[in-house]
Amino acid sequence: MSVTIRRSGTIVVDTLAIAKAAATAAIGQIISRMEDGIGLNDTKMRGYSSGYLAELRRRKEDLRVDHRRTGLMLSQIKVMNFENFVNAAGDVVRVKVTIGVGSAKDRNLIASYNQLLRPWFGVSRNDAKAINKTVAKVRSALKRKATTTMRRL
Repeated sequence: MSVTIRRSGTIVVDTLAIAKAAATAAIGQIISRMEDGIGLNDTKMRGYSSGYLAELRRRKEDLRVDHRRTGLMLSQIKVMNFENFVNAAGDVVRVKVTIGVGSAKDRNLIASYNQLLRPWFGVSRNDAKAINKTVAKVRSALKRKATTTMRRL
């Protein structure tokens, strides 16, 4: 991440770098929540059907709800797009990040089907609070760094 100080004394923060850090944190939260069997509402996900549980037991596989059958879907969660919003001066003031499941084979269909069964994909309220708190700390640290640099000038 970088901070630029303009001659006028304004501080320019690398908004895209902060958005990338927030996106990485969001992906980490999605994967972590899935591995813990926690859904978007921050509660334990509904269990598998009795037939599917019987099949998992027969195969001696983990019975936790985690939608990770092969691990391929979770490994394909990535940033799909960054969209910049600029003000009249042309400065990026906001970045919209779209996160999705990579389009290889039928993973998007599987992810969508799993979302209907047990809402899991997205940023929960608790995730959003944690990510926003981290972003605020990063912004604050960048502004302190820039202010310190300005004082040295």
